[in-house]
Amino acid sequence: MLGKWVQHGLRWPDYQKRLFKKGFVHWSSTIHETPIHSGRFVELPATEKFAIVHHHTTDIDQLLHKTIQQAAKERFYNAQKNVSALDIYHRTEQEFPWREFEHEGIKDGMHGFITNKFMQVYRFLEFAYFWERTGMKEILGKSDIETLWNKDERIKELENELTILKSSKFYKAYQLILRMKAIFSKSMN
Repeated sequence: MLGKWVQHGLRWPDYQKRLFKKGFVHWSSTIHETPIHSGRFVELPATEKFAIVHHHTTDIDQLLHKTIQQAAKERFYNAQKNVSALDIYHRTEQEFPWREFEHEGIKDGMHGFITNKFMQVYRFLEFAYFWERTGMKEILGKSDIETLWNKDERIKELENELTILKSSKFYKAYQLILRMKAIFSKSMN
């Protein structure tokens, strides 16, 4: 992605069924669905040797175009019943921290940051296109808005996010580096 192998944030390994015997596979019309196959299959280990190189995007314009194009085809919300404002909020706002911290996208540096932010935009657009397709009706009731603006609830959510962040391997490594720097600084004085 953007000219670099992005390995974290749920990008690698990306197991896909790719090679089929003619007549043994059926593709759904839904985007991002797994093909339905009959017969046996072989799963190769997640090593670079067996990887199919997928040149996803080379620049931001291409990434933006692809994000918009794919989000417009997404049908996640079509299958949901009684979508609430909180559901929408969680799906859109949790995408970035989930990929960046919980799934270590931060290890891919700025490439990871950019591509994970674009996934958050993708989640927002998938809802916006659903909303447009279904007639742009007001779906946020007074209780939904109160729930979203409930400071106590938001504080609990942020505390949960902080707990997840603090339990990540990156955060623990970062804390260790800070302690080592402090010890090193004291020994130099």
